[in-house]
Amino acid sequence: MPTEDDSTPPSTWRAKVLARTNDNKLFGAVGESHPCWKLAHECVAGRTPEKKVEALRGLVEATAVALEPPKVVATGTVASGRTTLYAPSLDKMMVLPLKQMDLKEIIENKADRAPLGRGADTVVDLTTRKTWRVGLATNDAVVLHDEILKPIIEEVQRLMRPRGEVVAVPYQLLIYEQGDFFRNHKDTLRGPRHFGSLIIELPVESGATGGDLIIGNDEAGERVAAPRCNDDNAESGNTAAVAWSAFVTDLDHKVTPVTSGMRCTLTYQLYDVGPEALPDCPKGGEDLLGATLAYLGTLDRNLENAVEVPPKEGYTYGSVRPVVFGYALEHEYSDKTLPIVDTTKIKVPSRNPARLHGADLTLYTVLRAALDRVKSDDAAALVPRLSVEIGDFRDDSVGRQNEVEDGVLIETEHDWRYFLDFGNRITRWLNEDHFRELRRQRTPKNEKIDTGNEGAENGFFYKSAIIRIGNNLEVD
Repeated sequence: MPTEDDSTPPSTWRAKVLARTNDNKLFGAVGESHPCWKLAHECVAGRTPEKKVEALRGLVEATAVALEPPKVVATGTVASGRTTLYAPSLDKMMVLPLKQMDLKEIIENKADRAPLGRGADTVVDLTTRKTWRVGLATNDAVVLHDEILKPIIEEVQRLMRPRGEVVAVPYQLLIYEQGDFFRNHKDTLRGPRHFGSLIIELPVESGATGGDLIIGNDEAGERVAAPRCNDDNAESGNTAAVAWSAFVTDLDHKVTPVTSGMRCTLTYQLYDVGPEALPDCPKGGEDLLGATLAYLGTLDRNLENAVEVPPKEGYTYGSVRPVVFGYALEHEYSDKTLPIVDTTKIKVPSRNPARLHGADLTLYTVLRAALDRVKSDDAAALVPRLSVEIGDFRDDSVGRQNEVEDGVLIETEHDWRYFLDFGNRITRWLNEDHFRELRRQRTPKNEKIDTGNEGAENGFFYKSAIIRIGNNLEVD
């Protein structure tokens, strides 16, 4: 990637970066052998804007490697012995492993066909979802004994929300008979702090074949097969093992058709009710990253991006716009689960970064630490601003008229507010390929995405998210 040969000493890259940025005092934590120096050198000395953007993406991702992201999927099994299962809404005491005759009695007397969400509507569609459901009121907290549920919640919190406090709210009991299934879907968001789902598969006498829970995107090849009760049974002889899977709500998942036997699961909604704070960022490349962002993001000539801006009613522009970077995030969020907050002393409008999932949270944390390091310098006024913003690719009446070429979003004259919810624009995408893929996945326009159990309420529709790195649109 660098313009020099790989044999060029790291000290040479370091010297050239320092000479171009004039921020020598920022780099105490980055030794001369740090791999980020090569990328930083290409950012400030690359021959083309495309090379600089490519190097900057590499520098961001290489810096983020130092911080392990929270899991977005966690799975496991718990040996349960002969634990009893009871919930007031079922009005029945049962012992694990469950008997098929008990499940058939529940179907006959208590259960209904499970609905699904289609946009804002709640429908029963047996071609998409075929299973039996018993709703569990929130006071049915004794569904499983603490000896089973407590260690599961502790593990979910350790892996998925290490700085939070996870609460599991009982939601439903599902029974799958032979031929039952649920096609690919996301889970319905039910509250501002709702972040995930917990599926506990209960052992049933004689077990079941088929009925596998598959978590993740089929098309992208990123799938996790949830553990099954009978996975452990075959080796340990424990016919009462409980298998569990927890995952963030926006992940696609499905249940394959049951080919024999019966499958029974308990579903919990996961809420993080703890304090909201970003993880600690290990010292390392973030100071170098911050200086590079300040160098590239505030001086548009460094990316040869002097864009003449014509006057527009209601707005006053200078002769050029600064470079504004966008990084498309992996997960989807909603207006209410990712609310607007003021994240810095300069009151930059942003969605709440502490509620990001997995690698999205890690990426923001590293960028935030990088820019905070630069703020201690005398050139603080030039430090790019950082925000999290969301938009809806499915509603792309504007986006269809715009194209991304060589990392630059080409806009139509009638609307430059494409995608972002604070009226900002992106001049260069750091992960353009991912941005294009997000647009492709969310077409055709107004495509309906099924969700589990109910239609989405206002404010809880899934939308795509980005991290925006840059200053104000107007340049005086």
